[in-house]
Amino acid sequence: MNLSNLDDTTYDQALFTKTDIYRKMKNLMNTYDVYRLVTLDDIFVWSKVYHNDTNDINITGIVVDFGDLLCVNDTKYLTIYRLYESMATDLMIFTGLNELVWNKLNIPIDINNIKTTSLLDIPSHIDLTRECDDDDDEANDDADDADDEGDPFEPFGMNLEPLCGWSNLLNEEVIDLPDFNYDYPVNDKKVKDNDVTKELIVEIPTRYRVDPYDGELYSEDDFFEYYGGHTEWDNQHPKYVLRREQYCYFASMFDHLSDKRFMFLFKKYDRTFS
Repeated sequence: MNLSNLDDTTYDQALFTKTDIYRKMKNLMNTYDVYRLVTLDDIFVWSKVYHNDTNDINITGIVVDFGDLLCVNDTKYLTIYRLYESMATDLMIFTGLNELVWNKLNIPIDINNIKTTSLLDIPSHIDLTRECDDDDDEANDDADDADDEGDPFEPFGMNLEPLCGWSNLLNEEVIDLPDFNYDYPVNDKKVKDNDVTKELIVEIPTRYRVDPYDGELYSEDDFFEYYGGHTEWDNQHPKYVLRREQYCYFASMFDHLSDKRFMFLFKKYDRTFS
């Protein structure tokens, strides 16, 4: 099937052009990045495509479900089989440099007799040295679009960082607390009254945490009085609340991954909270 835009494909499909194979992968911004099958240090990888890599935004080609594709991974080339009812009906040789052509097999091959692997098992590769440059290009494109529409442009991420800064996000002291007053002299100066100096007096505020059931703020004494212990109070520490929210978001973002890949990525992600 011929497509005019890669947007029409799903994450479970590969797009074959005359010379390249592409796929989409979901990213942390809930959009997708485009990856191309290439050889890197004599290993086949899905390499992320950056803005400067191609001038052809509307990539066209033949789309095939990954479930209908298997390959034999030789170090110098891939032998890709297209399946129909678990039988290999077409064959393609991929080196990363050759023109891609599907060759019809005269006799379908029972794929179970061949040691094959899925194209999804081929590792992906991101060039971290180009990530910032690519983000800058996207930001410039967004700025141009905003100018065309007459809207002010706000760089990516500017409205996402909390006022206290990321480094203080997990500190309990930065959560919103009820208003409390300071008892201090006017103009913050020491005032002499009957030859006695009055020092600045600061009232220490009571710590509050959010109850998980009604969303209201309560003190530690309130928690103990209602629940009869400190378990609920300890569980509502801001850093634990943040972790649970981020874990939930992470799980919904990457639920399309296999269990093995999900756990691998999750362990890497969990270490960022340490």
